[in-house]
Amino acid sequence: MMPQLVQVYDKNGAENITFKISKIEFGTKLDEGYFEVENNANEEYSNTVNSLDEIVYPMYLPTGTKFQSEETVTTEDAERVILTFTGDKSFILIEEASTSPKEFEVTSSSGELVFYENVLGNLTETSLNWSMDGKDYYIIGDNLTNEELLKVASSTSVISLTK
Repeated sequence: MMPQLVQVYDKNGAENITFKISKIEFGTKLDEGYFEVENNANEEYSNTVNSLDEIVYPMYLPTGTKFQSEETVTTEDAERVILTFTGDKSFILIEEASTSPKEFEVTSSSGELVFYENVLGNLTETSLNWSMDGKDYYIIGDNLTNEELLKVASSTSVISLTK
C-alpha cells in the first residue's frame, strides 16, 4: 500500500492540486518530540535587519525590455531591492531577504500555485511571487504574459549575476 498519486479537489469537485509520488523513503528516524508544536514554536528569532548578500538579476528579459534602475530600501526588518525594467514588456522585480515570523502564521493568497522549472510560486494575471535561497521575490508586469513572468523568475536562479 504505497501511494502513487494524491489529488486535491475544491468544493465544486474540480481538481486543484495533484501530487505524483515517485519515491518514498521508509524507516526515517526522527527525534522524539519532532512534531511537538511547543518545541518548534519557542525558537528565538533575531531582531536584526536581514540584508541581501547579493542582488540577483534575471538572465531572461522579454524582447524589447532593458534594465533601467535599481533602488535599495531598508524596511523595519529586512533590506529590499527594487529592479525596474522598461520597454515593450516593462516590469518590476523586487528582492528581499526572507524573514522568519515570530509566531506561526497562516496567510491567504490569491492566484494559482505554480511550479515552473525551479520556481514554486503564486501566480496571478499580472504578478508572481516566490521564495528561493533565503530570498523572497515579487515580479509585477501588467503587459507580461504568465509564461514571460515564469521565464523571468526561473532565470534568476540559472546563474547569479551580481555586481
